[in-house]
Order: sequence, then C-alpha cells, then structure tokens
Amino acid sequence: LPWRQWAPAAASMLRLAAPPSGHAFFFRLQLLLLLLLLAVWASFPRPSGSVYEQLLRDSLGRTVYPDSGGRYRAWMPASERLRYRRLVRDMFAFGYDGYMRHAFPADELNPILCRGRGPDRANPDNININDVLGDYSLGLVDSLTTLAVVGNVSEFRRAVSLLADRLSFDTNSTVQTFEAGIRVLGGLLSAHLLATDSRLPELRIPGYGDQLLLLARDLANRLLVAFDRSPTGIPHPRVHLQRGVPEGGRLDTNLAGAGSLLLEFATVGRLVGDPTFEGAARRAVSALWDLRSRVTGLLGSSLNLTDGRWLHEGLSGLGAGSDSFYEILLKSAVYLDDPQLGALFSQSMDSVAWHQRAGRTDCLNGLGQHPIWLNTEVRTGHLANSWCDALQASWGAVLLLAGRLDEAICLHAYFANLMHRYKLLPERFNWRHRQPEVLFSPLRPELAETNYFLYRATGNHFFLHVGAAMVDNLNKYAKSTCGYATLHNVHNLTDLEDRQESFFLAETVKYLYLLFDETNWANRMETDLIFTTEGHPLSIARFRSLARPAGFDFNATPPAAGWSGGACHNFNSDRRLRHLLPLSTAQWVELDRATGLSD
Repeated sequence: LPWRQWAPAAASMLRLAAPPSGHAFFFRLQLLLLLLLLAVWASFPRPSGSVYEQLLRDSLGRTVYPDSGGRYRAWMPASERLRYRRLVRDMFAFGYDGYMRHAFPADELNPILCRGRGPDRANPDNININDVLGDYSLGLVDSLTTLAVVGNVSEFRRAVSLLADRLSFDTNSTVQTFEAGIRVLGGLLSAHLLATDSRLPELRIPGYGDQLLLLARDLANRLLVAFDRSPTGIPHPRVHLQRGVPEGGRLDTNLAGAGSLLLEFATVGRLVGDPTFEGAARRAVSALWDLRSRVTGLLGSSLNLTDGRWLHEGLSGLGAGSDSFYEILLKSAVYLDDPQLGALFSQSMDSVAWHQRAGRTDCLNGLGQHPIWLNTEVRTGHLANSWCDALQASWGAVLLLAGRLDEAICLHAYFANLMHRYKLLPERFNWRHRQPEVLFSPLRPELAETNYFLYRATGNHFFLHVGAAMVDNLNKYAKSTCGYATLHNVHNLTDLEDRQESFFLAETVKYLYLLFDETNWANRMETDLIFTTEGHPLSIARFRSLARPAGFDFNATPPAAGWSGGACHNFNSDRRLRHLLPLSTAQWVELDRATGLSD
C-alpha cells in the first residue's frame, strides 16, 4: 500500500499500544521495528503484476494470499469445488441436450442456429467437415463415456440402446481413418467396457448383449482396409465406409494420424480374439519408426505413405500432425505392458528434448527464458518456424506420464498464460512475435487435460483455479443458443462460428468435470485407467487379462536412463506445497513477457 494509507494507521497503533506493565516506550519501539520490517518486506518485488495472481483473483480472489516468503498461495474450499462441479455438469447437459434435441442422429450440432450437421455431400473436398463427419451419430457416440463420468446413468443406458437400434456404418461416407478410429471406435469400445465392468454396477445395462462391441468390430473391419491396401503398412488417411480406400485418393498422411490407433485396435482385437487389428497398428508404428532421421533421431510430421518421404520441408514438432503419436507410444507401452514400445518412446523423448526444447535448463528452479518446444527440420534439428499450436498443450500430460513433472508444469504454465490473455486458446501462436497466427478456437481439450492430470499428480489448488477460469471463460464467451460454439477470432470474443465439435463434450467437459469431482469413479480407479487421445477411459487390468498375441520386434534397444523419468518431484509428500504457485516471482515475470502479457 502507499505510505499515506498505512502510516496514519501505524501511528494510531503506536499511540494505543501501551502494555499495562508500564514499559510503553520499549513496547512501542519493538512495534515500530516490526512495522519497519513489514514495510521493507512490502517493498520487495511480488507477483502483483503476474497473470497468475490476477487469474486467481479473477477466479476466487479471497483465497489468494502471500505467505511469509512472498510467494502466493492458492486455496479453493470444498464448497467452491462443488459449485464448479455443478457448473461443468450443467455445461455438459446444455451442450448434450442441445445436440440430442436439435441435431441427433446427425453428427454434430450447429449451436447458434440449433440444427444438425453431417458430411458435406456437395463438396467432397471439404475435408475440414468430411474427415470427421461420417453420418454415424458422432456426437452421441463420442459423448457416451462423458455421460458415464458425470453420472447420468439413465441417459447412458438410453444412449446405448439408441445406438444399438439405429447405428450403422454402411454409409456413403469417406472419413479420416484416424478421426473415425479415435472418436467412434474408441468411444464404442470404452462404453462397452464400462457397461460390462463388474466394479461399476450402476452402469450395467439390463439385457445388454455386447451390441457396442459388435458395432466396434464392424467399424474396425472397415478401417482395417486402410492398412491392408498400403504398400508400406502405413495406413491410408481416408476410407470410404462402403467401398474401402478411395481410388486416386491422397497419399499424404501425418505421423499422428498414421501411428496413433494402437490402443483402439489392440483393444478391439483382444476383445474379439482377432490379432489382425493389433498387428496392423503395430506394423504401422514400426514402419514410421524406421523413417526417423539417422542424424537427429527425429520424426517428421507429414509424409508420403508409399515411399516414406517427409513432406512440408521435413517439419518436425509436437503439435498438429505429430502430437498423439508420442502420446500413444507411451500409453501403449503402459497399457500393453510392452517394454519395446517403452524403449521407442524413451529414444524419441531424448531426441525431441535435445533438438526441440529451448529455454532455461532447470525449469522450476533456474532463471532465464521460459522453456518452449520448437518446430524443427527433421534432418538437421534446425529451427523451422516460430509458432506453436493449441494441440501442443497435451504434451504436458505426456511429460507427466513420462515422469517429468517439472517440465509438465512449465509447459502448462505457458498455455495457461495464453488462455488468460485471450480467454480461449488461439489455434496457433507465434512465440517470437508474441501474437496469434491462426485466430480461431474450437474449444480444444488439451489444456484442460494437462491441467487435470497435474492436479491429480500434485494436489495443488492452483490447477483448480486454472480449471475454474476455463469454465468461466467457456460459459462467458462460447455458450450460444443451444450449445457451445467455436470462437472464430480470439481478438473478437463475440465472433462465433456455428459448430460444436464432438471433442468438446467427449474431452474438454470430461476433464473439467473430473478436476472438480474428487470422488468420481474414474478418479478412484485412476491407477487402472488409460485415457485414449480422445479422452475415452480403458481399463489396464481388463486388457491385460485378455489373451496376448505374439509380439513384434521393433529393433529397439532397452530403455535407458535418459531425459525422460527421474524428475517427478513428489508434491503430495509435503502438503505445504499444494497451495504454492508452481513458479517463482521472477519466473512469472519472464513468462508474462514471453506470452505478451507484459513488455
């Protein structure tokens, strides 16, 4: 406070503070010294200008206060957590009910005009729509597991019955192999496993006869053609659900799209006793792995599936086109209990960290440039451009699973800063110019995902406040007539696009709900669950209990003590750490500068 505000109060305290013993002079001298010490403490730099203090104050200001060391603590009472849990449940209900009332059985909801959206039959080249929408009630399939998570058991059962009666994949649609695999196949498999899990009797469906599994097998067979018709084992990016791989179709694909279906294909294969599916997905990973640069060890983002040439000047990174490959490599190593896959991830992690991580070496304790992850040229490791995209925010959850909690915290902080600056994450941000390059925001889940897992790992209430800010921003800026709309321009928060993506209900809302629902079955069972890249939970124990096919040799060396692992600080071991902001004052100041919140 300015001295004019606290000095009169201090003088009054000195006049009034006289102990009955008569030692008034010495007592007042001690009190004066104490006030002087407080004044000196107040003069030291504090994160009063930091976006994080402001973010917390915006969310629940009375719970943020400085401790004796000048660091800010965050606390969210149980009543507030319950309030935000209700808000997220209402958010899901609004988006889901809008879809069911105005769009079903179409694939998506237009939340402004309250209409259904399906494939663009008039323009087959409109891959932004047609890659995802296949005339297979995508919105309902992708929402099944969120219904289970938020506890709407009656609607979960009704939705399963609706799909069992109506869903067919015999449609005149060309869809992206990857999107159909993670959203539809993954949603069906996860919902089937939940409906048959003896630990979750509330989700049991009377008379259920594995209809979701039968549908999943049908879809998997249709997608399998993309692998079988490839000369390299790297799947074609698109399939026609009736006729297979389109004649004269595109041969360019990307690392994430071609190599991220192992969880879904392994699960359906073991549930139905057919190793063909898992074998195809494994061979695709092996074929991609063999294309890595022998100089840098990096993998590119886009490639020609017939000859393995890296496209787009050999761009390599962790965002769009690459993100889920590394995620699924690590998760598959855990889910399948496969050390060979773990070795691939470990080697990839070492190469990526060496060539693509920039900034201070010690993320949590050092000073200097805040760490960022770069896009580089695959053959040289040289910088390729100066942008990152919203999909890279999921890398924090991967870092956490790999044992690098410190790095996960710093990556999360960067994207949380961008979220606070723009309210909703822009699709692409130029870190050199500190301005967004692609302005729309489709309400992606990646930051909510990393934020949720960081809270589960640390118990730090800071992440509750970040989640609360996300909820508030979504309700304030994205809520529309009958659902939640894509933001068209982060510079104009009233400029909405008439589309509610299925991943908003499948992932964004799910991770926010789990953040605030401590006793949720998914949190109680968290050590047994792997979430797919679309946010669908799979039971590790149930998968490992199924018959295991013969292994595949990736020619990978055993995992070594590399960059991944070994830095998972146990925040839960010291309860005092649960309420500290994760970075120091100086680090906040640098981060604010790096993300354009200060000069």
